[in-house]
Amino acid sequence: MPSSDDVRAKIREAVEAARGLQPPAVEGDVLIVGSGPAAAAAKIFHVAALAAGIKAAYATPVEASVLVMPYRDFDSVVVYLSDPKDPRALRTVEESLLLGYRTSLVAPELPGDLVARLSQRPGLTIITVGKAPVTTMAAAATVWGQRLLGSSPRGSRLRTEVDDLLGAADWVSQTYAAALAEMSSRRSFSIYFTPATEPGAIYLCHADSRCSGMRPLEDLRKGSAAETDVVELATTSEIHDYKDVELAVSMRGLKPIRVLLNTDPVSAGLYSVMFSALAAGVVL
Repeated sequence: MPSSDDVRAKIREAVEAARGLQPPAVEGDVLIVGSGPAAAAAKIFHVAALAAGIKAAYATPVEASVLVMPYRDFDSVVVYLSDPKDPRALRTVEESLLLGYRTSLVAPELPGDLVARLSQRPGLTIITVGKAPVTTMAAAATVWGQRLLGSSPRGSRLRTEVDDLLGAADWVSQTYAAALAEMSSRRSFSIYFTPATEPGAIYLCHADSRCSGMRPLEDLRKGSAAETDVVELATTSEIHDYKDVELAVSMRGLKPIRVLLNTDPVSAGLYSVMFSALAAGVVL
């Protein structure tokens, strides 16, 4: 497993790369689609778009192709994928172009013949990410989200965090050192997430084979009494809404590994991704 220093260095490289990426076109109603681990970045961008007052919907590739696009009009579609051979995500891109939507594809470098095929129809923008594509996408989604929020009070607060992203991995490593150390001793664990930290849960369960599953935090009320290897991933702004869960956990005598991110809810997705990369020792 790479050292913590190696992981932090790769995260910093991803943040640097993200800052140089052109943002996707977001016009009017936008559909945001995420596939595989790239769904972590798509979720981050979706939260930012909602916070900016944009009419945004989120879907998986199959949901988008079968349940959403045939019945609802969009002005733009943004698709995140991490596997250039992902047939479901690529089908969504092709159908979006066929329907005449302005379409942005955020992905690792694609084969030339695939680019040629997709580019036969107008309206496609391909945003290519290089090394550590999922982490780069997540960082870029946060940077783009701040731009969507603009100079509003919320946007100005988020800009402070965005400007300091190069040091974010070090901050996460230091602030949550105890939780990271405790997780390193577990052979397996399940992760329970809140809306703002779902990207980190998605990332962790793709990066770490010890992850036995991910569930919304409220599901912890119904967990097994024998379930001891539990990670709670939440933000300080959300946790007050889960007092009933915390009471149920306490009454069952569980002692979860609690990770409370004290960040803006829009940027929390990226911080949760950084925590997960450090916990897994893997930068996707």
